[in-house]
Amino acid sequence: MTGTSDPAHPPGERAPSPVVVRSGRRSRVRSFGVWGVSMLAAALILVNAGDGDLQTSLGNLATLLFVFVGAILVVRLPSNRVGWLLWAAGLLVAAFLGARGLAVHGLTATPPIPGAIWLAWLSAWIGVPAVFIALGFLPLVYPTGHLLSRRWRAVAAAGLVAMVTAMLQGALGPLIGPWPPGTQNPLLLDGPAGAALQLFDGLMVAFVGAGFAVAAAISVVLRFRRAEGIERQQVKWLAAIATIVAVAFIAVLLTGSSLAWLVLVASLDLLPVAIGLAVLRYRLYDLDLVIHRTAVYLPLTAALAGVFAASTAVLQRLFVEVTGGPSDGAIILSTLLIAAIFAPIRDLVQGIVDRRFRDSPDIERLLATFVTSVDEAMWQPDAARVMRAFLQVASRTPGVGGGGAYVIAANGERLVGHTANRGQEIRLAIPVVVDGRPIGHLELDAGSRPLSDRDAGILRAAGENLGAALADREMT
Repeated sequence: MTGTSDPAHPPGERAPSPVVVRSGRRSRVRSFGVWGVSMLAAALILVNAGDGDLQTSLGNLATLLFVFVGAILVVRLPSNRVGWLLWAAGLLVAAFLGARGLAVHGLTATPPIPGAIWLAWLSAWIGVPAVFIALGFLPLVYPTGHLLSRRWRAVAAAGLVAMVTAMLQGALGPLIGPWPPGTQNPLLLDGPAGAALQLFDGLMVAFVGAGFAVAAAISVVLRFRRAEGIERQQVKWLAAIATIVAVAFIAVLLTGSSLAWLVLVASLDLLPVAIGLAVLRYRLYDLDLVIHRTAVYLPLTAALAGVFAASTAVLQRLFVEVTGGPSDGAIILSTLLIAAIFAPIRDLVQGIVDRRFRDSPDIERLLATFVTSVDEAMWQPDAARVMRAFLQVASRTPGVGGGGAYVIAANGERLVGHTANRGQEIRLAIPVVVDGRPIGHLELDAGSRPLSDRDAGILRAAGENLGAALADREMT
């Protein structure tokens, strides 16, 4: 068969090796393995759940969410470390719960089950990495799966040292848990060496571990300030839930109430869900609506509650002075007053919130929706048509007065569309590049107000995302 040639591969050009087939096989194996391990972890959690209270049930639910949301991300986006860390944290907590439950059963049985002590030893340190992952490593790489820069490797290394030290203390120190009296660690390190390890672990956790968690939180803030477009929205999801967790944690420290604990555990249930939605970019911009509604109705409710309480007190005193006793009329009149002033106060708060928060998130959402529509469209994209549509959306950005859309043609660039109010001063050029090949660009003109750096970044990110959406499509 040396005299024949493959028409799909010209002579002298080596046919590509069947990497896709092996990649698909590896993907299926990874998927089966991930879901198999996840089901095993779920079984460990559910078997040891018992008849716990509401807090325990919510804690078990949080572990299940970490496992299965992490598994979805690992299967869908295996190159992103966020999914692997989320999944690993859930698996480690599941292993901790399973080992502790089986150890309690084995050590309290009559006679004790052989080997149960080793399960107790395993539970003493297996859950430690989950804490460091959730509080440190996961925030450091969220949402891209990479550190902010190489300098942050020192922070990750410090966290790794603190984690290993805490694991060694758990593996070699006294067993702490619901064990029968007299239960001893089979690998207990006592004497001066054990005291030195305990002191070193205390210092590492107090200083390095706490500093690692603080540095991870700072990295999220820095990433939010530097991010643009979709990445900024993804960080916003994590920040929203992390704020609730932090407030609940402070409330637990200050009050120790069961309600604060319940809110803390419930907010931990939301954390993996928020991360999964953000990384998968599912309904990514719905959070803006939640923040907007909260910013409107929280102060509105507080204002109306204050007016109702004050008016009821004043009217009740008036009824006492006039009739000699309290009356339900005070409550009725206060309710009528609230109904009368509800709409004006709501409109006032709505206007303040809209002026402060609405401009940038709206254009960000519009651009993201446009890019998604191009990516998922059934029609074959046409460069001129896409660039004209891109101009229509981009020209709605505050600070943009108008503009023109250009595409690359055989004889150079040509204008394919422009707005009616196109000006002379070019404020910003937005290129659209597909697989390293420019297909066109927008020229946006100056408007009546300055174009903010944030909105300029949103427009540039939209151009990059549009080029990525068109990369796998056949252009005309």
